[in-house]
Amino acid sequence: MDSRSHPTSVLAPAAAPGLARHRHLGRLIRFLKGEVLLRQGETSRRGVFWLVSGQVKISVVDEDGSERVIALVRRGAIFGEESVLDGRDPLGRYEAVTDGAARFFDWDTLRGVIRQDPDLAVELLQTTAQKLRQTVRLVAEMSFLGVRERVAQTIARLAAWQNTASATPEDAPAQVAPVGLRVTQQELASLVGASRVMVSRALSELTNAGVIERRRRQLIIRDFERLVHPDQRVMPPGRPAGR
Repeated sequence: MDSRSHPTSVLAPAAAPGLARHRHLGRLIRFLKGEVLLRQGETSRRGVFWLVSGQVKISVVDEDGSERVIALVRRGAIFGEESVLDGRDPLGRYEAVTDGAARFFDWDTLRGVIRQDPDLAVELLQTTAQKLRQTVRLVAEMSFLGVRERVAQTIARLAAWQNTASATPEDAPAQVAPVGLRVTQQELASLVGASRVMVSRALSELTNAGVIERRRRQLIIRDFERLVHPDQRVMPPGRPAGR
């Protein structure tokens, strides 16, 4: 996944304008693609990151190394705040998708900023609430939707966030011209929570339905409306592609 195809996140963590006002107080950290900024079980960095540039993915990894991507974080968003709020380890692994930079506010610095700007505490709580809502939606999709439907929803979100400022594809304006996404089957599998084989089958069904077109690493969305609303004959007849 590159910055052209994912300028925002799958679960779209909210921007933090309040923290941005105090960015000069945060320590500047530059990172390279593939660098891990926080790990599950790590306690050395208790604080909040404000992303200046680049992209970071939030994922959980099991003992076998299998990865499930929870969110893709874009410029202006914050991450790592869960350790500040409850004093425990990070919820997942935070890995750079591209080169970039972030401002890191350790706990002592953050407390000082909140004393100066109490509205920042409300902003942190609102961000946490938004992430909780998005996580509940993710769990619901994993529980009630088949792989084909989850693939369609993920592609629709990526397209909406790439081409608009909308938080959800339902709020985005209708896409008239074909939309291209640079994403691999493995990347989609990590985002959807399914095997590459199941994702490949789902992509084939969407292609046969005339909703998308596949060109090497690129997906061309031919019918955004049908992708967003599966009840409008997006899918060909047949049972779901599995869970």
